[in-house]
Amino acid sequence: SYLEEGMAIQESIQAKENLGVTLRSLGMFYHQLGDYSKAEANYQRALRIFTDSGVRWYHGQTLAFLSLLHYHKGESQKALEISQEGLTIARGICDRLGEGWLLDSQGHAFSDLGILEEAKKSYQKALLLRQELDEIHKTAESLAGLARLALLEGELPKAKQFKPPCPRYDLA
Repeated sequence: SYLEEGMAIQESIQAKENLGVTLRSLGMFYHQLGDYSKAEANYQRALRIFTDSGVRWYHGQTLAFLSLLHYHKGESQKALEISQEGLTIARGICDRLGEGWLLDSQGHAFSDLGILEEAKKSYQKALLLRQELDEIHKTAESLAGLARLALLEGELPKAKQFKPPCPRYDLA
């Protein structure tokens, strides 16, 4: 794949930070394909590079993807632990974008573990953060989480209130 070719070039020129980003992207690619073992291997390699190079910005964001991977694997307790580790990093370096991703991941894990009030708090914090950052297009994950919780509580009308905004594009 093109990502793997780019990785080989980055390794040859010692572009470690870029290599870490490419590995994270490759992890995301395999995650989407459902190849969780390759996804995790690439996320872990990226984390090692970010740790070794001291790039905490990408480290926290990569933990968000790793947390989501464990959630998708049905390992919600592990997902929760990873998201909490990532939140500590994200908050420590003021990575508010990463914090939003991690809050959503944490919400998913809490929800799956049946800790619904904590899930709700996580989704609400993520939603508020994204609204503060004027990142309205990234609110869908938080809104979907809140809608899922409302459905779990048998509150269909309440779930409908969490409809994400529909972006309008001028294609002319």
